[in-house]
Amino acid sequence: MAPSIETEHIVTSKPGVIHMPLPNPSLQVTADHRLKQVDAPVYAPNPGEVLLQIKATGICGSDIHFWKAGRIHTLVFEDDCIIGHEAAGVVLQCGEGVTNLQPGDRVAVEPGVPCEQCFLCDDGRYNLCEDVQFAGVYPYSGTIQRYKVHPAKWLHK
Repeated sequence: MAPSIETEHIVTSKPGVIHMPLPNPSLQVTADHRLKQVDAPVYAPNPGEVLLQIKATGICGSDIHFWKAGRIHTLVFEDDCIIGHEAAGVVLQCGEGVTNLQPGDRVAVEPGVPCEQCFLCDDGRYNLCEDVQFAGVYPYSGTIQRYKVHPAKWLHK
């Protein structure tokens, strides 16, 4: 099990980036179908977001497909991207305006963040949103990393 991170050890080093006591190893798929481990930057949560310590991520068939084929239909890995989207973690820090979560909360990650402006989202069918930002699908970073920022609205206690 990964060690817990106490929030008093989070230090902002430059705008938008946080220095953590542990590195942020990530697993990335490259555009030429390779896997590589990279220490990714850790970002400060914006309003409405939280910083998570990812505790577990399942490997999905889509992760394997992106690695082996570089694409699924029209979804193409055009550059390196952190994979993974079936995840759970612990809230480390909350951005401004987050009231439904607090540091220490254990959460499941809803990987698809819809636009919330199209007719499908307005109709409650956000899972069909054509402008969804889906974790682990290029260009959106996934959850095979130690730390990830994610909108609080799309986390479930």
